[in-house]
Amino acid sequence: YGLDKYQQAAVDSSSCQLLIVAGPGSGKTTVLTRRICSMILSGKFKPENCLAITFTKRAANEMRERLAKLLSDKSNLINIHTFHSLCFEILKENYEKVGLDENFRVMSEQEMLLYKDKDLACENIISFDELINLTVQLLDSYPEVLCGYRDKFKYVSVDEYQDIDENQYKLIRLLV
Repeated sequence: YGLDKYQQAAVDSSSCQLLIVAGPGSGKTTVLTRRICSMILSGKFKPENCLAITFTKRAANEMRERLAKLLSDKSNLINIHTFHSLCFEILKENYEKVGLDENFRVMSEQEMLLYKDKDLACENIISFDELINLTVQLLDSYPEVLCGYRDKFKYVSVDEYQDIDENQYKLIRLLV
C-alpha cells in the first residue's frame, strides 16, 4: 500500500480508539481510509456499521472516492458524512422529538438575516450551529435514540479531529 511503518501500525491496530497525530499532508486521511478498509475486509465490521466524519463536502467526497477504489461496491454502505450532513440525517429521522416539522430547512446566519429583512417567517428554519446543538440535545435527552445510533455506528472515524469544536466533540463523545 505504500505506507510507512507508523502508518501501517495505525492501519493494523486493533485498538477501538486511535488518535493519529501528524502534520498536514502527512497521510492521515490515507491512513483513516485504509484502516476502515482493513477493518471491513477483515470481517470485523460491516460497512454499514462504519461512520466516517469529516468537515467539508469535498473531503467527504474524496474519502468516498478513496474507499470506492479500495472496496468497490461495499463502500456504498459506509456512512460518510460531514458533521452537518450527519446531524441533518439524524434530525430528519427524529424531527418531532426536537420540535421541528418534517420539512425543516437549514440556513446560514447570513441567509437567516436576509430572510428576516424580507420579513418572512423563520419557523422551521435552523442555523448550521443549531443543527449540531439540536442533535446533541436530542441524543442527550433520548437514550433510546442514542442507543440506536450507537448500535448503527459501531466504528466511528473522524478526519481532522484536531479541528473539532466543543459541540462537535460532544456529538462524537455521545456516539462513541
